Amino acid sequence: MMISDHPLHVLIVDDEDIVHTTLGSFISATGHHVYDARDGNQGLAAIETRSYDLALVDVRMPGMDGIELLARARQIRPETSDNYIVMFDEWAS
Repeated sequence: MMISDHPLHVLIVDDEDIVHTTLGSFISATGHHVYDARDGNQGLAAIETRSYDLALVDVRMPGMDGIELLARARQIRPETSDNYIVMFDEWAS
């Protein structure tokens, strides 16, 4: 199921492997491109090198958390909008 005319470029920033595996598999299966970052620093580096249609960002990560990542992403790419970044906390158990 495509939600746009072209494949989206989706960045997943999370320190948990299960998140990358689960979300990444689902997003890839729907025809979109997935990029992984395992912490806030890797996420920031990814945002510095390209723009994304959507970023899925964990709020709580060691080092740079998702809130700081969002603030720094806006400095690097002022066009960054809340519409394109989805932040989430730990998965409910």
